Amino acid sequence: MARPVVSLPHPLIDASGPGWAATHTRVPVVGLNSGRSALLTDATRANVRVLVVTPPTSRLTYPLFHLLRLLGGVWLTRDDEGRLRHAVSGQELPDYAAAVDPRAALGSLDEPQESVEVDPEVLPLRLPPERLSAWVQVTVAVHHPAREETLLGATAEALVDALAGTSPTAWGTGEPVTASWDRTGITGLARARVPLDTRVYLSGAGDRPYSGFVRAARTDIGVTEETRLVVAVPDAVAAEGADVTGRLLSRLAERQQVLMATAWASRGAADATIAPYWPSLPQPLAAVVGARAVRSMELDLGRLETDHGATRVGNRRVPSLALTFGPEDVRWNRFAAALRAAGPAKLLGALHPPSLVAQEVEDAS
Repeated sequence: MARPVVSLPHPLIDASGPGWAATHTRVPVVGLNSGRSALLTDATRANVRVLVVTPPTSRLTYPLFHLLRLLGGVWLTRDDEGRLRHAVSGQELPDYAAAVDPRAALGSLDEPQESVEVDPEVLPLRLPPERLSAWVQVTVAVHHPAREETLLGATAEALVDALAGTSPTAWGTGEPVTASWDRTGITGLARARVPLDTRVYLSGAGDRPYSGFVRAARTDIGVTEETRLVVAVPDAVAAEGADVTGRLLSRLAERQQVLMATAWASRGAADATIAPYWPSLPQPLAAVVGARAVRSMELDLGRLETDHGATRVGNRRVPSLALTFGPEDVRWNRFAAALRAAGPAKLLGALHPPSLVAQEVEDAS
């Protein structure tokens, strides 16, 4: 049965069809403002995929790109001649309906996957080298007890301090962020919204721009705080990325109850925004598998230490496991070897727990 043409009462919808709704914008940097956030929420509830249509010169913020991908949306570009393209692969499309074809994959900045084949016609349209930078992408999930003294935001502060060389200055429930950084305020908002999850955004400019979000979710045994951050870093920092992020994630595991943490290297716009026609296969830098996952997976810690350079961090009686994957030319080999030793399905499940993604989709809808 054919899907009906979408009819959503939202002012940002500029075109719609069976199963999709398109919103147009020509701003240079497209963020997750309140209007686009509401559109994504309304569309998800209606089982509709959102198409964000921009000129080839526009860029998306990391929070918008992440949520758009998570909810099955698509980023498209339309040039002055009217040519419509997929914003990651550059593939030319005949119309909006073709964009929601399952074969038109959005691509990911968050998980290892096959590289997207880029249409060679868009190569001259990519950002020039002087506007690119090395990136470090970090995802950390920690557990907190549901206590009055619990404060969110410590992980974000540690990541920004270590990778961007500064302290967070602003946060908000949408982009651009305008409120002064305030862990008490963020925690109060999350507490007031229970049992709903809360997502807040942070970003900063300067020598090492960064962008990301903090998400708090109430669980049966406490609170899970997930922090995702993209930081544009100098090449010298990127060259030592495995060691830098390995030490950082290990320190976090010593201070907090880390459930899982991963760090990846890639390359993108120097202001930490997502540029079109730049699909990326991130390289693994470091990871921490939390104590709960180590225990449930029944890992052979001795073998992982001896054969794969893993270290025990955190609680000595019930330790977490920290791994680093070395310089660029060996990262994927070391990552693959660690996966084989631990059991690929088990370790990937610990590094990318499906419950987090499933719950986030449910919250957004």
